[in-house]
Amino acid sequence: MNSALIFKFKSDLSQLKIPIKLNNPFSLQIPAIAKIAALEFKAFMNAESKKWNYDFHNVRGKMLGVLVVQQEDYSYKYLGTYSGKMPQGLICNQCVPSIFDDSVGDYFINKGMTALTAMSKEINQTIDSVEVSALKEARKKKSNDLQNHLFEHYQFSNFSLLNH
Repeated sequence: MNSALIFKFKSDLSQLKIPIKLNNPFSLQIPAIAKIAALEFKAFMNAESKKWNYDFHNVRGKMLGVLVVQQEDYSYKYLGTYSGKMPQGLICNQCVPSIFDDSVGDYFINKGMTALTAMSKEINQTIDSVEVSALKEARKKKSNDLQNHLFEHYQFSNFSLLNH
């Protein structure tokens, strides 16, 4: 793996209890080492974004993600990435790149995100609180459906298991 993509922890991890196996990413129980990685990566992205004239701290809807890895020497580091595209096509060379190429074919994510953006605009222009609530619920359902569609259509192989 490209070592430029691996972040070294700035925090002291010596007192942490490190989980033996990966946690469920949908669980509410997040290991302390993952929380530290997330905070450090968020700080990194906030600092980097100043160079890009883009404020991750105040912009909603941009997900950041980390994956803690154990090196061959048993030290811990982490990978970091962000959801979607960066503004004006910016690229952060220290982040794991997207695995999806939206420039190829009929990319359903673009269509779904366009629809979600339109729904958000409609919510912002609506003054009836009951209608706003209904529109927010519909947008939430569409967002969840889009994410589930993504999960259903992209399968990944563990390459370490393929060699056995």
